[in-house]
Amino acid sequence: MTALAVGLVAAATLAFQILLVRVFAIEQFYHFASMAIGVAMLGGGVSGTVVALARPGREAAGRGLAWAAVLTALALVAVPALVGLVRVDPTQLPWQARLWPRLALVYLMLALPFGLGALTTLLALTAAPSRTGPPYGASFLGAVAGAAAAMAGGKAVNLTRGVGDSQEGEVRLVRFDEGGQRGGGGGRL
Repeated sequence: MTALAVGLVAAATLAFQILLVRVFAIEQFYHFASMAIGVAMLGGGVSGTVVALARPGREAAGRGLAWAAVLTALALVAVPALVGLVRVDPTQLPWQARLWPRLALVYLMLALPFGLGALTTLLALTAAPSRTGPPYGASFLGAVAGAAAAMAGGKAVNLTRGVGDSQEGEVRLVRFDEGGQRGGGGGRL
């Protein structure tokens, strides 16, 4: 049962990371695509540090494992919705200092599902230190399944449809007013 939970969490978090790369590349310019890797590493690093410092025993790790898995699933659903409420226009970051704390908040929120996912795996390994093979292998198999699902899902859904209200093969500039709201039509490139 533990290996199944670890596998499912690994699949979900890797699929989420791949989808974040695609969304950032399309909506926030290509150089933001690497941010998905950074938030995943931040989340994993924080959970690893917490487990190393807390040193939970086998029993505590076993109890925390179920909670971490459930919270990962909830975070994978809630975080994208919450991030959508934070308005950050990357084109204005050099000129508007008030956007930097918002970007940091987005970064921390996006790291949460990855941190909880890594915590699930770490607690599974800590709960049964003599049997690390099954959860370790399940994390790899889950990652492969998540990558395959994200790639298949990305081909089935055209994520670029409607970006900038452009036709296929056309790039359209979109204007934002001072409040960060999408403004008039802009021009074509």
